[in-house]
Amino acid sequence: MVRRARLRIVWTTGVVVTLLVTLVGAVAYTVMTHAQDAQVRREVRYGAAYGDPERPPGCMWLYGPGGPGASDGPEGFPLRADLDRVRLTGEPIERTVRRGGATYRVRTQLRRDGDVVQAVLDLRFHLADRDHLWLALGAAEGVGLVAAVA
Repeated sequence: MVRRARLRIVWTTGVVVTLLVTLVGAVAYTVMTHAQDAQVRREVRYGAAYGDPERPPGCMWLYGPGGPGASDGPEGFPLRADLDRVRLTGEPIERTVRRGGATYRVRTQLRRDGDVVQAVLDLRFHLADRDHLWLALGAAEGVGLVAAVA
């Protein structure tokens, strides 16, 4: 009877720990993802509007007058179709693109001076932070389950 009660306590504690870690993880991941996405949008919009193509911010490439050639940035950039479309319509285009195993946020827009610029922001560090969060939550789950068994 004591053995059965002990197993029931371990099982219940394990379920509670799992639920708590899952809840905290879901909230943390949602908040982190929302904050990172907002930051990325701000960075790429600012870079496209005001960045210096000769000296772009870190993890960003700016294609436009005075900017790098296609060989200086990641493979597959600039996105020529987006540049042409913005030249025709004047409407900015912003999207996420996957190239060569990496993910980039790309914004192509017309600047106030009439130049069309394409900002390409590498998202590897943002995505790595999300992976690290999952790793930390997995470790917390493991520690909680070991504590429940102990």
